[in-house]
Amino acid sequence: MITKPFSPRDIFAQPVVNSSRVFLSPQRYIQGPGVIKNCGLYLSLINAKHVGVLASKRGFSAEAANVLQSLSEAGIEYSKAEFRGECSKEEVERHTNDLMSAKPDCILAVGGGKLVDAGKCIAYRLNCQVGIIPTLASNDAPCSSISVLYTVDGVKDVVEYFPNPAFVIVDTEVIVNASERYLVAGIGDAMATWYEARVCEDNPVGSNLVGCRPTLAASAISEKCAQTLFEYGVSAAENVRNNQNSDSVERVVEANTLLSGIGFESGGLALAHPLANSYTEITRLNKNIFTARWLLWVLLLN
Repeated sequence: MITKPFSPRDIFAQPVVNSSRVFLSPQRYIQGPGVIKNCGLYLSLINAKHVGVLASKRGFSAEAANVLQSLSEAGIEYSKAEFRGECSKEEVERHTNDLMSAKPDCILAVGGGKLVDAGKCIAYRLNCQVGIIPTLASNDAPCSSISVLYTVDGVKDVVEYFPNPAFVIVDTEVIVNASERYLVAGIGDAMATWYEARVCEDNPVGSNLVGCRPTLAASAISEKCAQTLFEYGVSAAENVRNNQNSDSVERVVEANTLLSGIGFESGGLALAHPLANSYTEITRLNKNIFTARWLLWVLLLN
């Protein structure tokens, strides 16, 4: 088991005057209706023989059931790990210890943002790759290399860094059957990406999450993220309200997940995320909804 923290900032960051430019992203991003049923086939690309599947109790009776079937059809063995709701050090260590004897080649995290973050933590400690299968388009956690850990009471504790995911598999059939409010929360979170990245790009000493200058690619992706949400966000929300997939939904899901994930990590953060993180001290305030509210004030004042 790996216990030493992974610190890409120590590897990449240079003196600010001559700072290098670094771009981070998942190794593979796969999106579309029904793709979850092919995850066993995708895992053959890394020659996985045994996979740890992390999902909630509900998830194992829904989306994760399709994952397990696909793994079986591909001849891949698996171990199940049931997530209990909070991405805490205690939850991560519990699953790490339970899965250690199975020696998995990969951890598949099937669920929402906190479960996804827990999956990254577990995979790193077990020295194996991680694949992310988000069931919501409510946040940009799936494509990033970081996890936010919370106390058992839900207050932000620490941020951990890892290698980026080997796979991100987004099944839009699953996304459109979730509540519209999750997509809208993701839009609010993703919309902040461009404004924060622009601040970091314009600031001569601004940096991204690994302490380096943002690349032109990261800035362009962040801007495309905002453009996509402005153009297709309303129609996508209307479609999801009626549990219908569409080109608008596909575009917005990609913006919420891939473009925002790359944008915030490689483009950099400014006020929105630190401010939102501080609100974890307040009971029952959703981080992404708060980010969306903050952004509305920014747009009104500009």
